[in-house]
Amino acid sequence: MTTFLLIFLLLQLIIIQECSSINDEETPFPIRNLTYSILNESTKLKPSETLAAFQYAFDQWSAVIPRDFVEIPFNPKKPANIRIKFETGLTDEQFFNSSLISYNSPNGTMYFNDDISFKKYTVGEKMDPEILDFKWIVMHVIGHLLGLKHSFKSESVMHAIYVSTTDSDGRYINPKLAAIKKTKIRWPNRTITFSIFNDSKSLTRNDTKAAFQYAFDQWSAVIPRDFVEIPFNPKKPANIRIKFETGLTDEQFFNSSLISYNSPNGTMYFNDDISFKKYANDEKVNLSKKDITWIAMHTIGHVLGLDDYEKHRSIMYPVYLLSIESDNVYRDQKLTMYDILFVRDIYGPRNY
Repeated sequence: MTTFLLIFLLLQLIIIQECSSINDEETPFPIRNLTYSILNESTKLKPSETLAAFQYAFDQWSAVIPRDFVEIPFNPKKPANIRIKFETGLTDEQFFNSSLISYNSPNGTMYFNDDISFKKYTVGEKMDPEILDFKWIVMHVIGHLLGLKHSFKSESVMHAIYVSTTDSDGRYINPKLAAIKKTKIRWPNRTITFSIFNDSKSLTRNDTKAAFQYAFDQWSAVIPRDFVEIPFNPKKPANIRIKFETGLTDEQFFNSSLISYNSPNGTMYFNDDISFKKYANDEKVNLSKKDITWIAMHTIGHVLGLDDYEKHRSIMYPVYLLSIESDNVYRDQKLTMYDILFVRDIYGPRNY
């Protein structure tokens, strides 16, 4: 069997895996024919480019599942199954899961952030790293609309972080459901800076710095990224900002049991209504004080693009889980095999 045939079969398997979770019981669209309407125009795209991008994206999904997507004129009295809308001035909370690029509401409306620069690229065109690929974004959001969650596979169009499809010369390739050949990930630079915006009520500055340095070092040891602390400067902010706040709500901490939350713009928030502590190895644990090191490592994982997953003892376990011995003695937090595999799927291994 040739190498080409093996690659072809692998891509087909990924397509099947990607689409196998779509079924009539789970999808919000059990009918065969689905209509869609474009409610308004983007300031970044010509109407013909917008229409062509959506037609291409819907066609990719339609080719592998029993659904047909048909455009109809916008009619507020008889709305389409799927509505497409471009908006500006949208907040982090409205785009909490898609890096401020796009968002689909449960009622079938897809919102696209028109404050973002995106473009409908043509095949072979040299890509501008500052201008996002609109076709990829559309395909990704349609996947969510059909019921799919994020994938850890960097070649998947449902990858948790925006990626663009290019050849080795940086020229555009049409995105396919299972053919992301070259990824441009959230943190493409080798060195990533971070700043501590303010202090916690329950931690000394030295303990805070030591906990975050340890947490960043654990991730840096397994991927080709270096994390460097710089002084806080609002005029020249670090890539990652660390902030302790009080009075935060459930909505702001929807995914982390009111302990911590990272916004799509790179700010990590920690709920300072909770009592934190930086434990030392072999120290007796006070269960009323949360381990800031574990929480920092977990939240950094999200900043790097990882989702929660149900692997016991994993740093990315969705529930706060302290590493202690049977005699209630603290043990230094370490990444598990799963944490390492998943983060390397995004960034690759570290080769010193």
